[in-house]
Amino acid sequence: MAADERRTSMPGKVMRVCVSAIVAIAWWLSLAWVLGGQAFSSVDMLLRPFGLDDFTGAIMLVAEVASSVVLLFACYQLISNRLNVAFWRVLAAAYGVCLFAVVMLKSVGVREVNFNMVDLLPQLIEYPASVVVNFLLFVPVGALVGWRFRRPLIALPLGLLGIAAVEVVQYALGLGIADVVDVVVDFAGLCLGYLVADVLRLAGVGLNGDGAHVRFARSAPREGAVRTAGMRLGLAAAAAVAVAVTIGVALAHYDYDPYAFMDGMTQEEFEAAMMDGEI
Repeated sequence: MAADERRTSMPGKVMRVCVSAIVAIAWWLSLAWVLGGQAFSSVDMLLRPFGLDDFTGAIMLVAEVASSVVLLFACYQLISNRLNVAFWRVLAAAYGVCLFAVVMLKSVGVREVNFNMVDLLPQLIEYPASVVVNFLLFVPVGALVGWRFRRPLIALPLGLLGIAAVEVVQYALGLGIADVVDVVVDFAGLCLGYLVADVLRLAGVGLNGDGAHVRFARSAPREGAVRTAGMRLGLAAAAAVAVAVTIGVALAHYDYDPYAFMDGMTQEEFEAAMMDGEI
């Protein structure tokens, strides 16, 4: 009987492994494309304070492989609905370290302020990967906030204040630009994470387990909770469409000059000025 059960469950395990592997490979290819392009200089700047900028390529390769392997195990556990608590705690700690490094250490020595929201447009054109990474990094934060606080009118303002406080600390310690664009992008990611956690909670989804392992379980939602979740999803979808249309229209009418920062200098003059420390 036990042998029959194992044979019956084997195709399911193989399918879960295959799906997890596909996700991990897709992640690896995407990460390699992003890190090998626009994000290379950002990673190089992040490693420079530690004297590791000579090993940027090797460190990025290790990060790509390691994160892909971790994602493989994470996907398998999620699909199997059997989460190893120790694994996810280590993953949460690693995420916290990465979040701190990206937010607080990527521009060490810089102290500037930017209140121009229009700067989102050139950032989307020049560094779309950076904008997307900032957005995605705060999705788990939003999910944690949503799991901890039930009232959005309390949770979301607290999240916004926290993000703004990070920007202030960046400026105060000379760790980067206190940028309103970062505040908006990070807060958008937080809102998405909060929405996901809030909808799952309203739908009666929770975690049950024995301590070492937990699984998602669904209980009967409270009366009116499903309707509330639907309304919030609808409002969020409408807001997302409105923002996307607004940004799209703005980009279509934005007069982008990729050489504006050179202030009329030729490429050779600009490079010479950089070498002389004038810029």
